[in-house]
Formats: sequence, structure tokens, C-alpha cells
Amino acid sequence: MMSRTRYSDRNTSAPRLQPGFVDRPRLSGHAQTLPSYRLVVVHAPAGSGKTSLLSQWAQVMRSDSALIAWYSATDNEGQHLHLADCLLRAVWRAVSEDAADPPPLPDGEDPDTRLVSALGDLRQNPIGRTRLTLFIDDFHLVEGDAEIRTLTRLLREAPEGFTLVVSGRNRPALPLGRYRLKGELLELSTKELQFSAREIQLFFKAALGRDLTPPESELLHNSTEGWAAGLRLTTLIDDAPGNVFLQYAPAGSQREYAEYFLDEVIAGLPDNLYRFLEYTSVLEALTPELCDAVTGIDGSAATLAEIERAQLFLTELPSSRRWYKYHQLFQDFLVARLQTRQPALIPELHSRASDWYIQANMPFDAVRHAFLANRPEQAAALIERYCTFDYLSYGRFETYSGWMAQLPRENREARPLLMLLMVWRYINLRQFLQAEQTLQKLELAERQNGPLRQIAESSGMNLAGRIDLMRGLIGAYGGDLVSARGHIDRATRTSLDNLPFGQVDLLSIHAYVAFNEGDLEQAERLTWRANTIYDEINCHWGRIHSLCIAGMSYLARSRWEDADRVLGSAIDIARQHFSDGSYMIALPSALLGILALNRRSYAQAEALFSAALPVADGAGIPGLWERKLIAILGLVQIHDRQGRASEASALLRRFRRAAIEEEDLRMEFRLNIEAADRAIRTGDLTAAQPPLGQVLRQKSEAETRFGPRIWQIWEPFGILMARAAVAGLVADDANPILQGLEARATADSRNTSALLCRAVASRISHFDPGRQQLRNDLEAAGLSAALDEHGPVDSRDRQQDERSAANVSPDFINASNLTPREYEVFVLMRMGARNHEIGDALGININTVKTHAKNIFSKLNVRSRTEAVIRAL
Repeated sequence: MMSRTRYSDRNTSAPRLQPGFVDRPRLSGHAQTLPSYRLVVVHAPAGSGKTSLLSQWAQVMRSDSALIAWYSATDNEGQHLHLADCLLRAVWRAVSEDAADPPPLPDGEDPDTRLVSALGDLRQNPIGRTRLTLFIDDFHLVEGDAEIRTLTRLLREAPEGFTLVVSGRNRPALPLGRYRLKGELLELSTKELQFSAREIQLFFKAALGRDLTPPESELLHNSTEGWAAGLRLTTLIDDAPGNVFLQYAPAGSQREYAEYFLDEVIAGLPDNLYRFLEYTSVLEALTPELCDAVTGIDGSAATLAEIERAQLFLTELPSSRRWYKYHQLFQDFLVARLQTRQPALIPELHSRASDWYIQANMPFDAVRHAFLANRPEQAAALIERYCTFDYLSYGRFETYSGWMAQLPRENREARPLLMLLMVWRYINLRQFLQAEQTLQKLELAERQNGPLRQIAESSGMNLAGRIDLMRGLIGAYGGDLVSARGHIDRATRTSLDNLPFGQVDLLSIHAYVAFNEGDLEQAERLTWRANTIYDEINCHWGRIHSLCIAGMSYLARSRWEDADRVLGSAIDIARQHFSDGSYMIALPSALLGILALNRRSYAQAEALFSAALPVADGAGIPGLWERKLIAILGLVQIHDRQGRASEASALLRRFRRAAIEEEDLRMEFRLNIEAADRAIRTGDLTAAQPPLGQVLRQKSEAETRFGPRIWQIWEPFGILMARAAVAGLVADDANPILQGLEARATADSRNTSALLCRAVASRISHFDPGRQQLRNDLEAAGLSAALDEHGPVDSRDRQQDERSAANVSPDFINASNLTPREYEVFVLMRMGARNHEIGDALGININTVKTHAKNIFSKLNVRSRTEAVIRAL
């Protein structure tokens, strides 16, 4: 007689693959190697494609004449058999040629023993095949202690050549570690079964005949997380032409998903478990303690373990222990259900989460949940109290900007520190008008004795001093260094306050202004004091800034090794804590580019300069102007040295135009200087005249805004004026200009500038008797690369320079009637040589030089050297 137990003896055939099934070779290829394993386990949530994968394996193996037995577990009520007997019937049908019904099972014999004995008799089966692969699908429906014992004994005692393949929503409680250690286990979980973006493209091609674009497939990959059932349901969401829904990520609340989750996942769950799923669906990440706080019930650790074991779309976060997340579509579904069933509870759940995150010292998550709880006042208080440090230290600018946009105006403008941080953000983005407007609101609020002033006074904030500090930053970043100096002096005279990022930022910006004014000693002293404080409070942004100011000072002093050391530290900190395109990487990259250029490592220098200019156009680049200016000038210099003059010209044009659009006078003035100076250096005096004229027109405003001590402006300006004087473009004397620049640089200990001024003077005068000594000094100071651009020239170069400097047409030579000697004198006059220098160069008496000069003026019908040069042009 047959025994009646719990399990159905039906479902002993593998299901057919559905139309549109997509072969994924990385998974289907396992069919060839399954017989090499003793145990194969496939576990993943509902709809992950487990049954389809096992069916495909069975089909492939059967086509290779392998012996396959299949059993699909079921939870149907009715006539049932012990699991071992169900498996025995599946094996009988696999080996029976005529698919006849198996003989009745005798009473009294242990089912497990009967199954093991039957497998041992396979060597004598009529077909003669001794290797068997047994598939058990949906094992989670029948899994219990007895069933685990059955499979454990089967694995242990079945003859050689037997492979057991088990799939289900749970990870079965089999001795997996034992078989993994022996190399006899293949385990596939959710991660392996997920569709890749490329496989999603293949799936949609097979299901709908539609070719998804890479962005569309990536969108679906992110929203469905590669879930097989989710993809198939997605094909049913919208049959409109062109599948418009693919423009947006599908949500788990849509009917097709919701029906699946209700029928396949939620149905049959205990009320307490379903309530837990709903309440915790408001969380992006879950941990037992957080879930206890949100649900108000202890024991979440056990509940999460149960959910994970049941594979209810819960996965452990990578590189994290005890933190989990729901599948995005499942979470969407749960949140939608909660909004329908208990909408008033949602703000309270978010508020509980916010409180827990503060206690856990995770303020950014606390702020996010405060916003979701619709409590902007709480969010503003949390941002001001807990997030200032992270904002400034780690440069979380976009996050902060998003918060400010979410806060109602009254909550935002009631808190002084939030307003000051907004100003700081505007300054960094070079939105100086918005920064000033916000400061004016602060001043008005301070005078009105409203909530903002009360909060400032209760916290001990010196609001007036902070406003001066911000205006000093506006001046420094925006190029109005006269204004910056005035506000810094005022802020320095007052006791700022002891709140975060006050006194230390004042030290940092004071150091920057001192550097621009040429007081390198003070700049280094202040920036290292700031660096010590930034280091103590672990403020990465401030550490990088202070190191870069020190590095700029060392570059100005020709202390190359010190500059390399501190800038190397800055770039290491930046790469560890900031993204590649950020300002914090760009600034040290630009400065390191100077060192690479000085070593003539042009490829490295170009890469570093390019990293400082990550955008196609010149606009919208945040931070100190050195980040942009150094990179532009460095790339222009490299392009020119490598014969890529057109690229250099295009680069200058682009950023000059951007400076005009941004109304950035400092950048525009400096790039106009470079454009004019570069044209004169290359002998193209026609091209030099427009930017030179613009420089001369802007000079008065530049003097007002920059002041006379800003050497990064006035030193290039002086060099340009010296070259323009030699070229006859301005009525001036080159040598006193260059001598004054050199004297100022020497007094400031700016060795690099002093030597470059000497090099320029030597190159344009051609009468410096200390030319070789200058070459030696440049090389000794590590400025050998400057020889390429500014250094003394040999006789052949001098002759070429003379021809370029003359820059007169054949028509002028023919029409002037100058004698050969007069023409030689004229060329030297054209280059700025004095009478005694011309006499020395040509080996003639000074009176003879004067005679030739008089003849030249007469023949050209002019009264001065300048008029003669202009006539020649």
C-alpha cells in the first residue's frame, strides 16, 4: 500500500522556457560543469529567474544525453508523499524509457533509505547511464528539519556521479561550508541572477523587438536592479508608441508591480511582519537599532534576519555589516501602501528616524529625515548645529545648496550661520553679487533685533566681524584686493568669535592677501598657523588651501623642493577626500604643473594644467583665480614651445571672452597682458596692439581695485610695458621699468621674479655684459626652463630677434633711402638700445651714432625715436 504524507508526487517535469527567453551564457554555461559539483544551490527572491535557469540547464544537459530528474515542490493540500518518495518517483520517471508509473511504495521501509538504495541501483538501470543530476525547484515551499535531513543524507550517501541542484527563495540550511571547502559547491544568489545593462538590452529586443539605447538600459538596470520579473512586468506597463515610460524610472507603486508583490510576496505574511515592512520602508538603509526606533518595537534584529532568510527583497549593503536595504521597486510598493493606509503616520516615522540618526552621530541623514518629516525648523537647526563642519571640511557644497533650496525663506534667514554659509557658497561659485546681497540682508536683520540677531547673540557670534570676513573673501576671490585688505584689517582689529571657521578662515584669507601683496614672510607665517588649526579639526578643505598658499610662496622664492613637498601633500589629501573634477584637486594640480613645466616635463605639466580646467568653456570655474590663471598660462606656454600656436591662441581667446562675460576684471586684465606680451615676443606687433590698447584703457580701474602692491598683476604689466617700449608701441624706457621690478622682487625675497626680470632685460636689450652669469644664476636657481622663454640668447638667436624686432617691410627699406649703416643704427634704436650701447655694438664713436640718428630722423621726416619706429610700422 502507498503511504500518505505531505508532499505531491506531481511536477516531475521541467517547465518549458517562456517565449522571449534570453540566453545568458555566463549562467547557462554552468550546465556543462554541473556534474563536477556535488551540490548546486540557487537562492534569490521571487521572480529572479531561478526556475527558468534550472529549466535551461536541464534542457541543455538532456540534449547532451545526460540523465536528468526534476521535482518542483508545491504547497498544495491533498495527497502527499514524503519528500524522499517524491524524489524517488522523479528519478524513476527519469530512468524509465516508457514513462510508466512507478510501482507502489511498500510500507514500513524508511523513505530516505529507500531513496539512497534506489540511487545505488542506477548502475544496473536499463539505459546504462550512471551519472544523475537531480533538480529540486522551489525548495523553500517544503523546507523543514525533516527535509533538510533527507537532503543531507542524500548528499552524504548517494553514489559517485550524483549532483543535487536546489533552488528556492531561502538559502537552504544544508552543510554548504563542507562542500565549499571540498570544492564541490556552486552557489548562485541574487547578485549573480541580476540582469546586466547589456542583458537588459537583449531582453527587450527579444520581448518587444525594441532596441534600447544604453541610457535607457542603464535607467532600467538602476530602477529594477536587474530583477527578472521586474523587467518582464516593465514590458507590460505602457504599450504607448515609443514606450514613453522609458524616459523615467518605473516605480514599484505601478499596478503591474503592485499586483505581483501582493500576490507573490505579501500574501500570507503575518500581520506583524507586514507592518514592519511598511513602517521601515521610509528608510533608505536599515539597521536593527534604527528599525527599533522607527517601529517603536524591540527585536528588529530577529525580524531583519527572518526577512533576509525569506529573501523578501532585502539585501545587505556592500562593505557594511548589519546595514540593509530593500529592493527599490519593493520599497516603492511598500511606501505607496503606507501612504494609502496610514498617511498621517509617515511624518512621525521620519521624525523618529531623524532623532535616531542624531544620536548615532549621522547628522546628514538626520537632516534628510527632518525634511521628509516636513519639519523645516528642525532641519535648519540640525544643519546649523551639526553639519557646518562637514560642509566646509569635505566640500559637500551640492548637498548644502539642495538643503538651502528646500528650506522656507523664514527658516533660512532666521539663522545667521546658515546665511553666512550661503555667502561662502556664493563666493566659491564666484557669484559675488548674490553674496553681497545676502550680506546686506544680514546687516539689516542685525539692526532689527529679530530672531537672527537673538540667535547670533545667544551663540556668541560676532556678526559684524563675520560680515567683514565674508567681504574680505569677496574681495580676495573677486579681485578687489584693496577692498579685501580693508575688511581683513577691520576683522583683525576685532575679536571675531570662537565659533567654527571664523578665526582660522581669517588667518587663511589674510595669508592669501599678504602673498598677493608680496609679503611672503607674513603669508607663510599665517598660512602655517591656519594649517595647524585645520589639521587639528581635521578640515581637509582648509588644509589643502593653506598648503597651496604655502606652495605658491615657495614657488615665488624658488624653493622648489619645499613647494613640491607641500603641494604633494595637498594633492594627496585632495585625492583621498574629493572627486577628480573638484576645485580642491584643481588648485594643487595647477601649482604642481608649474614644477613639471620648470623640469621641461611637458606631458606631465599639460596633464596637470588640463586637470585644473575640467570644463570646455571658461565660465563657471569656482575657487581662487590661480586655479584657472596658472593653468591657462601654462598650457599657452606649452603649446607655443611645441609649435601648437593656434591652440594657444584659441585658448587665450576663449578665456578672455569668458572673463568678459563673467565681468572678471582681474582675469580679463591679466589675460590681455598675456595676449599682448605673447604677440610682441613672437614679433607680431599688429596682433599686439588691440590687447595692449585694452590693457592701457583698463589700467586706471585696475589700479583702483588691485592697489599698487599686487605683484601678480603689476609685474607682468611692467614686463609688457618694457617690451612694448622696445617695440616702439609705447613711449617709455624699458630698462628703468625692469630694474624697478627686479628691485621690488628682490626686496620681497621673490627670487623667481627677480631672476625673470633680469632675463627679460637681458633678452630685450642685447647689451647686458653679465649674460653668462645670468644664465648660471637661472640654472642654479632651478629656472633653466625659463631660458627657453626669457633667457639670454646666442648670436644666431640675436640676429633673428633683431630681424623680428625691426619688423619693417621691404617697401619701407626701399623708400627710406637709409644707408646700410643707418639701417643698422635704426634696428638697434628700434630695439631700445641707447646711443653708447649702439656705439659699442657697432664699434663706432658715440658722436657718429648721433650723426646717424640725425640723418635717420631727417630722411624719415620725424623728430624722435618713437616717431621713427611708428613710421617704420
